Amino acid sequence: MLFYYRVHTDDGEAKSGALEAPTRLAALKALVEQGWRVDYCATRPEPQTQTNVQTERPRRMFLQMYLLRTPPGRMANFHSQLASLLGAGVTPHEAAAVLADRAPSGPLRIAMREIAPKLAAGASLSEELARYPQLFPPQDVGLLRAAERSGDWESICRELEDFYTRIHRGMAWILVSRVYCACLLIAVVLVPFFPWAIVRGWDWYLNLLLTRLLPTLLGIAGLWVAFRVVSGLQIARPLRDRLVLLIPVLGGYEMRSAGLRFFTALEALLKAGLEVGEAMDVAADAAGNTQVTVRIRRVAEELRRGANVEQTVARLPFLTREQRSALATAFQAGRLTEGLHRLTEDARVSAGQRLWAVRIASIGLTATIMTIIATIAFLIGWLNLYAAMAEKAGVGDLWRELWSK
Repeated sequence: MLFYYRVHTDDGEAKSGALEAPTRLAALKALVEQGWRVDYCATRPEPQTQTNVQTERPRRMFLQMYLLRTPPGRMANFHSQLASLLGAGVTPHEAAAVLADRAPSGPLRIAMREIAPKLAAGASLSEELARYPQLFPPQDVGLLRAAERSGDWESICRELEDFYTRIHRGMAWILVSRVYCACLLIAVVLVPFFPWAIVRGWDWYLNLLLTRLLPTLLGIAGLWVAFRVVSGLQIARPLRDRLVLLIPVLGGYEMRSAGLRFFTALEALLKAGLEVGEAMDVAADAAGNTQVTVRIRRVAEELRRGANVEQTVARLPFLTREQRSALATAFQAGRLTEGLHRLTEDARVSAGQRLWAVRIASIGLTATIMTIIATIAFLIGWLNLYAAMAEKAGVGDLWRELWSK
């Protein structure tokens, strides 16, 4: 069967032609094996239509992207659909056109609608998605870049689906803790001043509520919103990544997750025939954490200069002692891809265990902090109650004098 195609090479050159293949999927695999990015592949010649490529910058989508971020469950659904489409041999342009209507959230549909014409003109899917960092963080883009280079779209998109599914399963814990903290903070601000309403009346308390207490609550909410916005900015990412690695339990999870993503991308790239140094350089972005990425690229640079592979790779920051031994054995046996597969599975189990540890530690820390705040508020409210009772009994001055001593 004859298939007509249009592709872009690694240097950006556009090519078109025809080839014989038994199925469309076989034709796509043959083109990907050449290292080309497929823009069109069908049994009919491509229609000669002018594509209106959008050159404007993507919409900011401020509220959706910074405050109402797409939930992990919907991101898992998106990557599941992407894996099904690309794994079936659909081109990235066709997949984006389909997901422009079927993506599970508004921001994702907008993003797919904006990038579809550019993909039709030969743009890279990973580079286009990188323009939406609040939807597709650097680790997602790095994995998809590895999928472009290797042609292994389905397994890498499934890895992204699994990652967001694991996060989604813990969202109930996060939601409960947020509701608990919000209710407790409201009570901490409002309740300690109730006793004064006994003496000074509800008009006094209403005036206090409107002039001081409500502005305090709005200020706390504003600080939380500002924190979410600033922490989501790309300019703050290096500092955020450095701080995450310094937090005991969270730093361990970040390191194991970075290793899982890196091993997944590296395995796909090595299977596609890339050299170890080049494959590590491409897979470095999949780690996600900027500090880890820099260290991986240093190792990749040493490998390209001819350094000993076993000794150099052993300096990767997320490798445990057992993983270093397993990797060295895989190098010596000449079975690196099989060794990487085992390391990937080991890293997946380790990342899952660390995620549970993060959840338990975060709940314990949150409960401890909120208990301390509630205890302080309770003591203030108790003192205010006695002060209000003394003032009502006409001995308020005596109470203040005793308290000052």
